[in-house]
Amino acid sequence: MEQPVEQADFSERPQDEGLRFARRMYFLRVLGLVLGAVCIGGALWSQGAHALAWAALLANALVWPHIAYPLACRSANPYRAELRNLMVDSASGGAWMAVIGFSPAPSAVIFAMMAMDKVSVGGLRFLARCLAAQAVAAAVMAMALGFEPHPLSSSSLIRSRSGSRLIALRAGCAVRSRRSRRSPASTGCHGCSTAATGSRSSPASSSAAGESGIRRR
Repeated sequence: MEQPVEQADFSERPQDEGLRFARRMYFLRVLGLVLGAVCIGGALWSQGAHALAWAALLANALVWPHIAYPLACRSANPYRAELRNLMVDSASGGAWMAVIGFSPAPSAVIFAMMAMDKVSVGGLRFLARCLAAQAVAAAVMAMALGFEPHPLSSSSLIRSRSGSRLIALRAGCAVRSRRSRRSPASTGCHGCSTAATGSRSSPASSSAAGESGIRRR
């Protein structure tokens, strides 16, 4: 999981560290957009989408990652440039949700994929900015294409509920991981620390029990 990026720390980070961050996000973007294209492509296929939509999907999945990476590398501040790329990713996700008519299951998957890395990279504040960009892009695209909601079947309802549970679980894990990095003393859970304490005290207790048995004999 990526190290959280604080807003006030952009100018203080070395450029080589920003380049490494951009490179890590490049590989994650390539993988994530390909998986997202498969999800969106299923919705486009079932809806009989126009060839222009397929061309835009291929460009977004196969071309945009190779444009975003050089943009970050050539910037004077790679961290800030890469965060802008991440906001573009969120905006494109919102636009695709509108293109597929906010179909519940694909939209839940797109939202989860776009949200989790934002929490791990920049925390809830950066996630809020990306969600705002996503909402604006979805609204603009819906108004441009005309909003045509797709009916929620029983199977789609089950998948959307599963997706919402996954989103909540992954978001909670990302927030707890970010807080644990801020306070190293609180990284372990209470149950694990209790188990560890018990395992450390078990040899002493067993030796004491053995000594008492010898004395009784």
